[in-house]
Amino acid sequence: IALPVKTFAAGLVTSIVMLTVCWLFMTLTALMLVELSIWFGPGTNLTSMASKTLGTPAKVVTIVLYLFIYLATMTAYIAESGSYLVPVFSALGLSVLAQFLSIGFTAVVGSLLCAGTYATELTNRICLAVAIVAYCLLLAMGSQFLDLALLGAMDWGGVTKTIPLMVVAFTFHNIVPSLLSYLGTAKRVSQAIVFGSLIPLVMYVLWEVVILGTLPRDVPVGSTQDIIRRLMA
Repeated sequence: IALPVKTFAAGLVTSIVMLTVCWLFMTLTALMLVELSIWFGPGTNLTSMASKTLGTPAKVVTIVLYLFIYLATMTAYIAESGSYLVPVFSALGLSVLAQFLSIGFTAVVGSLLCAGTYATELTNRICLAVAIVAYCLLLAMGSQFLDLALLGAMDWGGVTKTIPLMVVAFTFHNIVPSLLSYLGTAKRVSQAIVFGSLIPLVMYVLWEVVILGTLPRDVPVGSTQDIIRRLMA
């Protein structure tokens, strides 16, 4: 969702090119992990791979990196949850600080996790369905105002700082070893990786086209909320 905010200065063409390059890089590295998983055998994971090849120190580093990545991701979700919920409560006539809403979000989501796998999966499916509907509505709304003159914008110098976000947008490598156990064969896993990662690539590109092809280049964009407000203006 935040991609257009970070790639706005770079322009559409350069953003799509870099998105495709990052997708290709991450897909190829995932396919390499498939080969490694086959070599190590069933039940393997990145931690055990690091331990068997580089020893206990590498295993500890891998665990620390895992914790860092997922704690950072969780922190980002919690921090942003309040700012996304503020407009919802404002529409209901309630004024609540974003910090308190973030605390409430954490409590609700934490309770769902404690409730068990079924409650978590059901909630995840509902959230995914809502996200897909919202995505389609935003595309339909934004595509009505496309300006073809904006689609050719390019700034190769500005696209480099967007690479970390684009790489993170295609990060799924931690589940690759588990996919091998789940799907059974390397061919099926490889197909799932290639075609499964193509779906978000297409979604990202369409999202970029609608947003960067709608908002004038001189419009200041500092957050996702800015984009939504300008689309609805």
